[in-house]
Amino acid sequence: MCESECALRCTLGSGRPVIGRACYIIDAEGGRIPISISTAVLRDSNGQVIGGAETFRDLSESESRTWEIFPGPFSFSAINHPHTIPHKPGVFPR
Repeated sequence: MCESECALRCTLGSGRPVIGRACYIIDAEGGRIPISISTAVLRDSNGQVIGGAETFRDLSESESRTWEIFPGPFSFSAINHPHTIPHKPGVFPR
């Protein structure tokens, strides 16, 4: 993501925050770790941009719970697009 579409660079360029964008990072062993990224512009008391902040949230536990509830060929992005996950009666009432 950072090589092609850096969330913080987009925020600094547009002035709009990124909130909870789901993606993966690669750990030292080459494994994929699901995360969400949020960014914000930092401004001084005059409203001038002085920098930016970026936070990363580990979603490993959320993803493993999703697989327990919805075993099958779903992608992690389905968490952010629940209409793509088949309804399972009694799990998430509509």
